[in-house]
Amino acid sequence: MEGAGDDGILQYFEIGAAIEIKIDEDGFRGSWYEGTVLRAPNDLSSSVLVVYKTLAENDKGKRPLRELLNLVQLRPSPPPENRPSFKLNDEVDAYYNDGWWEGKITQIFRVKYLVYFPLWKEQLPFTASQLRLHRDWINEQWVLPSENKTPSPSKAVIEHNFSKGDRVEARSDDDGFQGVWFPAIFLEKKEAGKYLIDCPPLMSNDETGLFDEEVDGLHLRPRPPDGEVPGRLGYTEKVDAFCDGGWWEGKITQTLEEADEYQVLLQMTGERLSFTPSKLRPHREWVNERWVPPLEPSCSSYNANQFSPEVEAVTEHNFNSGDHVEAMINEDDFYGAWFPAIVLEETEADNYMIEYKTLMNDDGTSLLRKETDGLFLRPSPPDVEVTGRFQVNEKVDALYNDGWWVGTITKVHRRGRYSVYFETLPKELKYDHSQLRVHQEWINGEWQN
Repeated sequence: MEGAGDDGILQYFEIGAAIEIKIDEDGFRGSWYEGTVLRAPNDLSSSVLVVYKTLAENDKGKRPLRELLNLVQLRPSPPPENRPSFKLNDEVDAYYNDGWWEGKITQIFRVKYLVYFPLWKEQLPFTASQLRLHRDWINEQWVLPSENKTPSPSKAVIEHNFSKGDRVEARSDDDGFQGVWFPAIFLEKKEAGKYLIDCPPLMSNDETGLFDEEVDGLHLRPRPPDGEVPGRLGYTEKVDAFCDGGWWEGKITQTLEEADEYQVLLQMTGERLSFTPSKLRPHREWVNERWVPPLEPSCSSYNANQFSPEVEAVTEHNFNSGDHVEAMINEDDFYGAWFPAIVLEETEADNYMIEYKTLMNDDGTSLLRKETDGLFLRPSPPDVEVTGRFQVNEKVDALYNDGWWVGTITKVHRRGRYSVYFETLPKELKYDHSQLRVHQEWINGEWQN
């Protein structure tokens, strides 16, 4: 906010203004809570009286919480957003425990997303309606993380040397189309890194509004070299699929041999659609004025994953009958808890029938069996030996109500006893060393501490 006049900043915090509030206390860092200004500040040094929209003064929740705060703890409410889908690795805010928490999308399962929170070192599932793109309030503007960084020349080519009539591809940053490349014809170079193109499939339709006649170099690239799709695409191989006039990044999830088609999971939308080989091509990235991977048109096979370390694949589980797993119960009261189970069978794509090892059915006569989405399953974590004691503030998994819950060590007692605080419950309980384990997260097919 430096360099701006008092009036320019204070206009965002007038009485009745919708705002978001940052709480700097332990357990709340990185979150923003919705609120309203009750008393406006007189200048930059004066306090602001605010009322929270979702937090109450006490457990009864009858009176909304009011506080006097400094301007550095406030920002205007970000612009409204209603995105139908998100991409892998998108930096997002997830609505959780009555506030917005910053995280990153690590896995996509159809219309569901796993979000990793670096501050907690946890992953939780969300739907698109519970997410928004992460933005920062900088110099009185909302800035996406990518806009707040200097573009790396290794990831973007700004200047192109195209000739009139060259076949190129252009992309848009509009919602729902990020990462999709559309065929176009290069017309001429304009000033300040702008290029004039003709994109017939889209420009003939006034309703799309994706492209003006000009695009900048970041949104333009040559067309990939023509080449045959390998004779047989393998499971999880990366491809571009031609759909709705553009090339969408995806990966093979199933081979439909009888129909001579492939089922492709589109990364942008999370949809699974079928394509003939003529509508597919190897996925490549234009990096430092060359195609990666550098596949020659005559090549008959490829593995895009090994050439694109910066673009992570959507991680899917492939469990078999008898596998020992852990299952998350997709209910608010169980967020963050994992329960031991055994896979009985796969009922359909990414859905499994499991039997819990510690939970009983309603009448208590047998172990609970339930069909669950693969999004809520993970392999049983490996045993990690603990040398010595757990430390204060260390994150651990603790046995509670027949499952493993994420908690934080708050006190180390004698004889191997610990106090553990559970933010999701919220409560503090005492545990023996044998009832705790090292906290691990299953991210992109690997266990991480």
